[in-house]
Amino acid sequence: MSKALSPAYHSVRKKIVIWMLFVVFSIVVPIDVFDYFHTKQQMQAELANLTDQKVLRLAENIQLPLWELDKAWVEKVILAEMMDEYVFAIKVESENKLFAGKMRNQQWQLVNAPEDILGSYLKRKIEISYKDDSIGFVYLYVTTKFVEQELLSVVIFKTVKTLILSILLVSALNILLKKMVILPLQNILEVVNDIANGNYKRSVGSIAEN
Repeated sequence: MSKALSPAYHSVRKKIVIWMLFVVFSIVVPIDVFDYFHTKQQMQAELANLTDQKVLRLAENIQLPLWELDKAWVEKVILAEMMDEYVFAIKVESENKLFAGKMRNQQWQLVNAPEDILGSYLKRKIEISYKDDSIGFVYLYVTTKFVEQELLSVVIFKTVKTLILSILLVSALNILLKKMVILPLQNILEVVNDIANGNYKRSVGSIAEN
């Protein structure tokens, strides 16, 4: 590449690359943002639906054991429902007192639940009735941290995808600019220099080749 062409080439290449990246990001970023919030809304709705179904199933399965005040049976039902990792805690109250309950510690292991469970969780409360008599309440606490982790994975994936797309685009542009713009211009400059130096034979041959 000639010295005269080099600064102009780099200037043109830089401007084209910047504009193409601007176009790519203007298209990809809004789509990714919309897709992120749509996915977030969908995942939150699915989690809320699962929580509603689970608390109804809990109330149904705990009716008889709570009526019979069978704590071991109640805890067995609780443990079965806590096999789902998104369930943080389940409490069962009878006569306004904690009858049985399980929660997860920092290591996500099951431990006995206290009277009060603090923290930001998706919470459901439902009355337990047996033969039209109110015998207690069941409280279900669901964590959203797994949804947040999945959303973070989505963000990372989309970011990496956009970066890879940008790198491929820049690489393709460099190749196209060199083959379709720079090399032809370089040949033209060489012909002009040859003519200026009186080398008409070489200049005519170069023009014929181009």
